Amino acid sequence: MLQGTAIEELPQSISKVKEIRILDLSGCSNITKFPQISGNIKQLRLLWTVIEEVPSSIEFLATLGVLEMNFCEQLSSLPTCICKLKCLERLELSYCPKLESFPEILEPMESLKCLDLSGTAIKELPSSIKFLSCLYMLQLNRCDNLVSLPSFIEKLPVLKYLKLNYCKSLLSLPELPPSLEFLEAVGCESLETLSIGKESNFWYLNFANCFKLDQKPLLADTQLKIQSGKMRREVTIIVPGSEIPGWFCNRSMGSSVAIKLPTNCHQHNGFAFGMVFVFPDPPTELQCNRIFICECHARGENDEHHDVIFNLSTCAYELRSVESDQMLLLYNPCEFVKRDCISQYSGKEISFEFYLDEPSGLQNRCKVKRCGVYFLDE
Repeated sequence: MLQGTAIEELPQSISKVKEIRILDLSGCSNITKFPQISGNIKQLRLLWTVIEEVPSSIEFLATLGVLEMNFCEQLSSLPTCICKLKCLERLELSYCPKLESFPEILEPMESLKCLDLSGTAIKELPSSIKFLSCLYMLQLNRCDNLVSLPSFIEKLPVLKYLKLNYCKSLLSLPELPPSLEFLEAVGCESLETLSIGKESNFWYLNFANCFKLDQKPLLADTQLKIQSGKMRREVTIIVPGSEIPGWFCNRSMGSSVAIKLPTNCHQHNGFAFGMVFVFPDPPTELQCNRIFICECHARGENDEHHDVIFNLSTCAYELRSVESDQMLLLYNPCEFVKRDCISQYSGKEISFEFYLDEPSGLQNRCKVKRCGVYFLDE
C-alpha cells in the first residue's frame, strides 16, 4: 500500500509490471507528476496529490475504468486525448480549484457513466459533451464560475442524475433530457429560469434557497400533469415559498389538515401533499439529508385518532441550511397509496400530519407552518 506515504515518484521498473489492476497513491503529497505506468490497470486513484497536469500518454491506458483525482489542488488541465479512454466509466475531478476547463471531446466516449467536476473553476462545459452518450450522473456542485449549461445537454440520452448545488453564478438551465429523473440545485442564488420539457420524467427536484427562480412554469407544469393523470410516479419538488399552491383544495395552518373523502374514493388516482417548513436552528452535519413524513389517520366519532391508515416519506437531500420558508410538494399515485387502504373510509373524514423524522436529541428543529392535501379522483 502506497497511499499516504512520502513517496515522490514510482520506480521506472513498475512500468514493466503487467498485472497491476489498482494503483492507489491517494494522499501522497509529494507526488507532482502523473505516474508513468502501463499494462492492464483498471483503477487509478490519485486523490490529494499535487499533480499539475495529466499527460497525453494517458491515452495508452486502454483498460482504465476509473480515474480519481479529487482534491488535487494543483491540477490545471486535462488533455483532449482523454476521450481515447474507451473503457473509462468514472472520472472524478472534484475540488481541483485550478481546473478551469473541461477538454473538447473529439470522439464518442461510450463507457463513461459518471463525471464529477464539483468544486472546480470551470465556467462552461463544451458542446461536445453530447458525445458522452452513456453519461448517467453529472455532478457540478459548488462550481462558482459556472454560468450556464450547454443546450446540447438535452442530447444526453441516459442522463438521470444532475447535481448543481451551490453554483452561485448559475443563471439559467436549458431544456434538460427526458431521461433526467433527479435534479439538485440547492442554494443557486443567481438562478432565475429553467426550461421544463414536455417529456420530462423527473421524480426529484430540489431548488431550496433559489430565491430568484421563476418557479411558476415548473409548478404549473406539475399541476397540469397531476390533475390530468399523466404523472405516473412518485414526485418530490422543493422550492422557496411560504404558501401552499392555490389548487390544493384542502389547506391549513400548522402541521395537520383534515379532509372529508368522497363516497367513491375507491376510484382515487392518488394524493398530492404540500407543506411549508422552516428550520429555526442552525443546521448540523447530521441534518444534511432530511426525511419528511406524512401520516394519514382516520377520525373517530369523538374526534380522536384511530390507527394510522398509511404513512409516506420522502428524503430531501443537501438541506444543510434553510434560510427561510420552503415549500415541499409530494405526489403519490394510487400505486403507492393503495385504493383498498382508502376505500373503507369513503365518505368519512381523515386527517394528515406532517413532520420531520429527526435523529434522537434533535427533534422539533423543523417547524411545519402550513400544509395541504389534494385528492385526485378519476
